[in-house]
Amino acid sequence: MKISLLLGLGLVLSFSGFSQQTPSFFTQNGFKGARDNQGKVIIPAVYDEIDDWENGWARAYRDDKVGYLDLKGREVIPVRYDYLDRFEEDEALAIQGRTIGYIDRRGNWTRKMTLDSIGPFHNGLAICIRKGKYGLLNQELSWVIKADYQEISDIGKGLYRLRKGNKYGLVEETGQNVLKIEFDAIDPFDGSLARISKAGKTGILHESGKIQIPVRFDAIGSFKNGEAEAILQGKKVRIDIDGELIED
Repeated sequence: MKISLLLGLGLVLSFSGFSQQTPSFFTQNGFKGARDNQGKVIIPAVYDEIDDWENGWARAYRDDKVGYLDLKGREVIPVRYDYLDRFEEDEALAIQGRTIGYIDRRGNWTRKMTLDSIGPFHNGLAICIRKGKYGLLNQELSWVIKADYQEISDIGKGLYRLRKGNKYGLVEETGQNVLKIEFDAIDPFDGSLARISKAGKTGILHESGKIQIPVRFDAIGSFKNGEAEAILQGKKVRIDIDGELIED
């Protein structure tokens, strides 16, 4: 019984000691470092930012680069990456220059690919360029939209605008097609609506991906209180939110 109590007490003291050894951060001349519980500097104040400790490691940032520090202040993952995610199952998503992939806890690439350009991740997706063509890549390094387009842009509402030649189309973030690549213009959303144009005519797209007002007007103004000015066959008219004409 005494042995078990002593063992239990030893574990508590051991855990308490570990907790006390967790370095605390300080700021000096606008840079961040860390001290141990004795006040000794173990991480000099040379970093722009240091994240909170997680399992004995913390991400550190300097000159727009990121890496990892351990509790002894060592750069266990050098601060040289443009992007570095948290480690899950001993791997972390990383971007370094034109290379994107996963590194292990030694900083070795476990899988990677080289691209012309890598955009920032948003909702798990990044617009990337490979061999001069745009595509949409997920964090598993799979192409949601193959790199086969002259342009891809995020227009909000979980929708991406694609361009091939001078024509535009629209897809969901899952890669599901919304509008065929046959439009002359697809504007960003203003609220829940976006203008779309084809063959000199204008319509309205709803954020759900459905065409709310058919592409048949010469022009459509901004909606206010559910109404907008429009031009139809050269004549000025007023329409409601569904594109129906409003009689005076």
